[in-house]
Amino acid sequence: MRKLSILIAALAVILALNPKASAQDAENTYGNIQIGAGLMYGSEIEQPGLRLDGTYRINEDFRAIADLGFYLPDDAGNADVNWFEFSVNGNYIFANDPEQGLIAYALAGLNYTRVSVSSGNFSSDNGEVGLNVGAGAEYGLDFANLFGEFKYVLGDYDQLNIGIGLRFAIGN
Repeated sequence: MRKLSILIAALAVILALNPKASAQDAENTYGNIQIGAGLMYGSEIEQPGLRLDGTYRINEDFRAIADLGFYLPDDAGNADVNWFEFSVNGNYIFANDPEQGLIAYALAGLNYTRVSVSSGNFSSDNGEVGLNVGAGAEYGLDFANLFGEFKYVLGDYDQLNIGIGLRFAIGN
């Protein structure tokens, strides 16, 4: 519960940062940085989670993104399951409509997933590296970019990850 409280507080701080940032300005300049927060759902753990991310626009077609996701703890019978993931992805922007404030992108990258299971006197921690493939879209609002993303993690902890959230520009 303490972790969840910390994540909710971090989400509130991020959402409070820079509310006057223009989403279209954020997508039409190079070298800009965005920070974001949102919700996600994992098909394997079958739990919702919270996500924090950061993007760096490399050029008109490419950007780098790192995200950290924490799923809500799962009480699987007598066991407690905690699951988090860290991803580093490249985005290829294949559709960009600045007038509508809409972009669509493909993503690929690396994922590190850590799963902890505890039950009574038993506990186990395991981490695995996997590959990400997916796609997403962003829509420019007056104060941020609304994003939606589908990402499939390939590896020992394979699952479909569906995310939605807001990204805010940091400087220009």
